[in-house]
Amino acid sequence: MIGGRFVMLCNNNERYEIGSHFDLDLNEVPFQRGKNESWLSSKNGDDSFTFSGRAAIEYAIKDIMRSRDVNVVYMPSYCCSSMVQPFINNGVDVRYYDVKFKSDEGIIYEVDTTIDCDIFFAMSYFGIELFKLDNVCREFSKRGIPIIEDITHCLLSIIPYSSMADYSVASIRKWFPIPSGGFILKHEGVLFAKPDLDSDDLINKKVEAMREKNAFLQGEEILKQTFMEKFSEFESIFKGLNYNYKIDRLSHEMILNMDINDVRLRRRKNAKILYEGLNNFKFVEPLIPKPDIENGCPLFVPIMVTDGKRDELCKYLIENKVYCPVHWPDSTGSKTGIQENELSLICDQRYTEKDMEFILTLIEKWHPMVVNRYA
Repeated sequence: MIGGRFVMLCNNNERYEIGSHFDLDLNEVPFQRGKNESWLSSKNGDDSFTFSGRAAIEYAIKDIMRSRDVNVVYMPSYCCSSMVQPFINNGVDVRYYDVKFKSDEGIIYEVDTTIDCDIFFAMSYFGIELFKLDNVCREFSKRGIPIIEDITHCLLSIIPYSSMADYSVASIRKWFPIPSGGFILKHEGVLFAKPDLDSDDLINKKVEAMREKNAFLQGEEILKQTFMEKFSEFESIFKGLNYNYKIDRLSHEMILNMDINDVRLRRRKNAKILYEGLNNFKFVEPLIPKPDIENGCPLFVPIMVTDGKRDELCKYLIENKVYCPVHWPDSTGSKTGIQENELSLICDQRYTEKDMEFILTLIEKWHPMVVNRYA
């Protein structure tokens, strides 16, 4: 069954593609004004929106450094380099615990709870993996070691953070069509500092690109290269920004008024369709074989494409206008066996059941070609 808008150009002049950057049309954002006033807040703690997830990590580090020396962080080998950079910026040595994949079990954590460190960094993956590190976090907490949990992937889960965490940090812009957005939550006490620099002028290029992409998808005469270059320009600026910039006002307003439940429902429905179709494919299996979709909320549906076939499948999907990212090509930890084989299937709120069926149709077409070639 083929996606409802089909590839390239549809009958109603809409262009069809799945994935890549969010586009933006404020008239289509599912607002419920004032619904998220206390979203992710803590009764006994303090929180702040930041410009990025990386900035949120910076604030957590500096908050911890106010009361203790921080020389070493112990964090997962499977992570993005942008998560590591704030520690490097603050002169903190990074040690990694192994995160591996085992067929039928999924993600395996190999953590040494006796290791000498000053911060333990925890996370779970893709919003549908059960958090497996509570007992590990408890051991570090007993030793008086602060725990930072990156909740980017489980941000929209029913329980988005571990009860053992001292700080929760997240990149919110991974989930929504917003120009910027990160978040920090200190579970007990007050943050000694929060962002104070205005960022509204910094997002102009990103907003232009998002709106131009929306017009392009609607069939208007806009070159794709035009807005893709603007996205790239913004990301180049974004990487070097001072962490003290606040979230921009447009993104903040959208987050506070987004219909979070609608986003959850759409993503869960899409993920279920993909999981139901990912059966009996040689070379392809779920990274998370037993997903908790009902209590979680999928950021993506990650698959493992083994025997060196990942890039081939990724290329085939791109040729058919489906843009699935890899997490993470720039990972800086020890080799995990995951980032070499992982591909993140799109399942977000922009797309429908027919779109998910189209992705599965492409995999079904690609699969016999590869199997026959290597038979």
